[in-house]
Amino acid sequence: MKAERIIISLLLMSLLLSSGCVSFEEKEEKIVVVAFNKPLASIVKEIAKEKVEVITLVESDPHNFQLNPSKAYALERASLYVGNSKALESFSLSIKAKKLYAEDIYVEMYNKTSSNKHFWLELYVAKALAKEVANDLSKIDEKNAFFYKNNSIKFEKKIDSLIEYGKQKFSNKTKAYLLTHPSLEHFNRIFGLKAYYIFIHSSTSPKRIKEIIEKFEQGELKGIAIESHFSKQDVEFLLEELEKRNISYKIVNVDVLGYIKEDYYEMMRYNIEQIAEIV
Repeated sequence: MKAERIIISLLLMSLLLSSGCVSFEEKEEKIVVVAFNKPLASIVKEIAKEKVEVITLVESDPHNFQLNPSKAYALERASLYVGNSKALESFSLSIKAKKLYAEDIYVEMYNKTSSNKHFWLELYVAKALAKEVANDLSKIDEKNAFFYKNNSIKFEKKIDSLIEYGKQKFSNKTKAYLLTHPSLEHFNRIFGLKAYYIFIHSSTSPKRIKEIIEKFEQGELKGIAIESHFSKQDVEFLLEELEKRNISYKIVNVDVLGYIKEDYYEMMRYNIEQIAEIV
């Protein structure tokens, strides 16, 4: 009886193996890349597609980010970390992974840094960052080097076309608009736009609100862009003052963190189209 059970077990195992239901081959573990926020993660995904596991460190407002154990574990597993600014991401300095920062690329391009740390929204930086991601992944995963570099070229061309599209969109515009806070400074510079801000360092003042209202009265401003991590309620006090004076205005939403459009190209195109409505 025991011998029969052994024979049956061997026959079943043989059938399972021949049908492909059981395999003793180990699955190749994917390369892990950790990106600081959704827009940076989108750039990595554009280059790596399904070849790597991309983990986003900050899913919401980065001002409130705290490193928890699961995110710390992701950083330990990473072969590559794609960040925005090492000055603001000091937790990343001690990890073993190769590190890329958008701010470093900005400094290399312009021979200076900026107090405005929204470097991922600078389209030329995004292009250069994509190329660096492709180069680093090609060293980590040599057999897919052509794949990464080819995707980088495609992404760079998309961004070039987006810049041209933006320049056309803003070519005959008044150029000024009101923004909730200074996130799009680098974006504005590329397209020759001027933004006034309701909040600076999370606060505003009666003097600033007075100046903003005067800009609307003089016709310099006609619209307000509200970032996706703000709401209309955050600027209600200003809207009430404009309405008291019978000043017309238009409100649009913009996305700087991938809340509305997770794809980087689509997010930046959306911002161009939205801001073009109010300048």
